[in-house]
This record gives sequence, structure tokens and C-alpha cells, in this order.
Amino acid sequence: MKKFKVIFLFAMLIFISACNKTDKVDENMISININVYDKEAKEIYNQEISTNEKYLSEAIKDIEDLNVITVDSEYGEYITSILDISEGDNYYWNYYTNDEYAQVGISSCEIKDGTTYTFRIERYTSD
Repeated sequence: MKKFKVIFLFAMLIFISACNKTDKVDENMISININVYDKEAKEIYNQEISTNEKYLSEAIKDIEDLNVITVDSEYGEYITSILDISEGDNYYWNYYTNDEYAQVGISSCEIKDGTTYTFRIERYTSD
């Protein structure tokens, strides 16, 4: 009988332990929308993602499908390629926050829940 009680208590301990292991929601996770437009201004990517990163540069590099390539400069990181579309030939990658021209670089942009970040490859103008 004593052996049965020990086994029973051990089984209950395992059961309680398993019940306490729930999938906890990371309180730091936020959802953002990422849109990407090609040289013809055609939307080629539109996804809502969840992330716990603080800065836009890290959040977009975590999205494997985007294949984002950045370069460090004295002004911070900048994008050289998204979805295998590279800058060059008078084109560069620019981004917008909720359709507003971004005021800071991607490595300084603190992301906020529910925000849409739009990336466009744009042509330099001589204006």
C-alpha cells in the first residue's frame, strides 16, 4: 500500500507539473504589418507579423521570406535588398510608417503595435 501511495503521489506531481506548463504569451510580442512594393509600385508582400524586437531593422531581418540585406553606415543600417530586389541604378529602398515618410533610419525606428511599415524601392530624382 505504501508503494502505491508513493507511485500515486509521484504521478500527481507529474500531472500538476504538466498542467502548469502552459504556452505563456510573451507580453512583449506586438503585431505589425509589413508591405513591400517593387519598382513598378506593385505590392509584392503584405503580411502581419508578430515580433518581440524593439527596432524595425531587427524585426524585418527576422522575416526569412523577405530576405532583407542591410549594410551598416555612419548613419545607421540601411537596406540594400528586399525579396532579392537590390538597390542600384538610381534606385534605393525607402520606408514609410503608416503611409508617412519615415523620419529615422530602420535601426533607430522603435516599432509600435498595430503599425504598418511600407517599403518601396524608389528612384532618385534630380530635383
